[in-house]
Amino acid sequence: MKYLSQAYVYLVIFGENFHPYELTNQVGIEPMDSGIKGEKRKSGAVLKECFWKYQLNKADALDGLEESLQKLVGIFNYKVTSLKDYMLRNDLKSKCCIVIKSQNGEDAGVVLNSDFINFLHKLNASIEIDVYSQT
Repeated sequence: MKYLSQAYVYLVIFGENFHPYELTNQVGIEPMDSGIKGEKRKSGAVLKECFWKYQLNKADALDGLEESLQKLVGIFNYKVTSLKDYMLRNDLKSKCCIVIKSQNGEDAGVVLNSDFINFLHKLNASIEIDVYSQT
């Protein structure tokens, strides 16, 4: 039986006042989304802070999620010093989000290996895990 639950992971840098394109230039990685405080989004919501977001594609919520976490570390591990410098200069925070969309009552769990935990620690990032049950 094929595992139907999907998951994705993203890293977001956020704060009161910074320009996402400056962060892009600093780390040399294009964000998947970004925004400036006060900007109105398609949904009609007005942003309460600036943000820069890098998201990986959806994968299955078993092996695919673990691979996505490893890929995220691989992309950003050598950029941690640049990210931390920029974040300190601009009083920014970072967060890694894991989103799981569970299908048909399938169990969904997350394994955080030591490389990923060390990456979060070096970046002083928090983690958010959201699980949505879909039928």
